[in-house]
Amino acid sequence: MPLQVPLDSLSGPVRVLAGPGTGKTRALVELYAALVREGRAPRSRILVLTFSTAAAAEIARRVDAELTDSYDRAWISTFHSFCWRLLREHRPDADRLLISGFQEWAAMRRTLDEADPARLGPFGPDRLRRSDAFAQDVLAFVALLKQNLEYPSTFALLAETAGSPRMRALAV
Repeated sequence: MPLQVPLDSLSGPVRVLAGPGTGKTRALVELYAALVREGRAPRSRILVLTFSTAAAAEIARRVDAELTDSYDRAWISTFHSFCWRLLREHRPDADRLLISGFQEWAAMRRTLDEADPARLGPFGPDRLRRSDAFAQDVLAFVALLKQNLEYPSTFALLAETAGSPRMRALAV
């Protein structure tokens, strides 16, 4: 079934919401292709966001099969990768480092390897602090602190005043 929305009626952003198997991907690809073919917008000015990497890849594959116009930079991605791209390309402080998941893990492993075992309390023994699982756990813990907007100084104060020995060791 062809796209049911006339392009002339579009004056701004479009959101497509529907359940599985309803033709969202087909509708998005048709709308995208029509906008580009009719000269309403170049690929670089169309943003398509999905929740899954697989859906973004499928939409991009179908758009590329449909259009042979150019290789302009397309904006078809997941919400996460879109935000990552924006941060990478337009971060206000270019001197700040943005790292990926693997780089984060490697940095945490290096930090734990260089940490004074005595300061890590119960986490200090080499078998624990040098384990991959511990590095992943610490990263998950840091992510929780960031999600809850807990600053290191606030966490350190709470851990020192009311935390367990393990919490105090993590706050170091």
